[in-house]
Amino acid sequence: MKNAIARATALMVRPLLRGGAPRRLRARLHREIWRWINWRGLEFVARTEAGARMRLNSCDLIQQYIFWFGVWEPNLTAFLNRILRPGDTFVDVGANIGYFTLLAARRVGPTGHVVAIDAAPPIFGLLQANLAMNETAMVRAVNAAVTGETGDVTITMGPDDNIGQTSLGGGTGKAYRVVGEPLTSLLTPDELAAARAFKIDVEGAEAPVLNDLATHVDRLRHDVAIIVEISPAAFQASGLDLQAVLDRFTSRGFVPYRLANSYGVQEYIDRDHGRPPERIETWPAEQFDLLLVRGMDL
Repeated sequence: MKNAIARATALMVRPLLRGGAPRRLRARLHREIWRWINWRGLEFVARTEAGARMRLNSCDLIQQYIFWFGVWEPNLTAFLNRILRPGDTFVDVGANIGYFTLLAARRVGPTGHVVAIDAAPPIFGLLQANLAMNETAMVRAVNAAVTGETGDVTITMGPDDNIGQTSLGGGTGKAYRVVGEPLTSLLTPDELAAARAFKIDVEGAEAPVLNDLATHVDRLRHDVAIIVEISPAAFQASGLDLQAVLDRFTSRGFVPYRLANSYGVQEYIDRDHGRPPERIETWPAEQFDLLLVRGMDL
């Protein structure tokens, strides 16, 4: 009974949190309703702001934001909405349950192409389920880990309240052995050459992925964007020199920007969406979302 009441309350409150109420009321509803409902792990089918249908669980961080607000990482969402056009190709490395995959699929349309890659079998199953609920004939889904070299690797599941923390190596969650391949091996030559944008978010394992792309940078199109979560500490642990890898891009005409990204709920309540990227003059010492662009005016 309590779950039924919580479900009915969530469906009533959600339109208000998505902008149908004044800001103060949205903040109050978040304080009084959000935590009472999310921990229950309720299953919903909801639409994103882009119109994609998704099956969502209220316990998981990413899924609860999508359910309540219809959007995830709003500044990245706004950037992709701006640059992706019908017929484009988009590569989603670390696709999770498919939010950015589905966003891109709707932007590039039936003449475009999307490659969605995720390693963990349970998450890949959720991705496939969400793809099946939408018009996604243009999407190629790949169940593999993106690594620096070919070979089987261990993927450890993140906690139920943040499956996005699923990662290579350590952790206390259920472990899976999966195939690992470099990104440029998982993509066809045409996919690599046609990609308008790459989104790379693989929980601290981004260094070898970015290094692989840097090795093949001359095969990329002249107007391309690479969005990647950068952890200087993870780069150092990988044995790769972050500055040296980035220099291989900037020497080929890429310009570095920082893309604002906050996981705090206030940005969503305020609907402070679409802040433009900021040109990087000094490399941040902390983790940040890096945007490398070539042939684009921002």
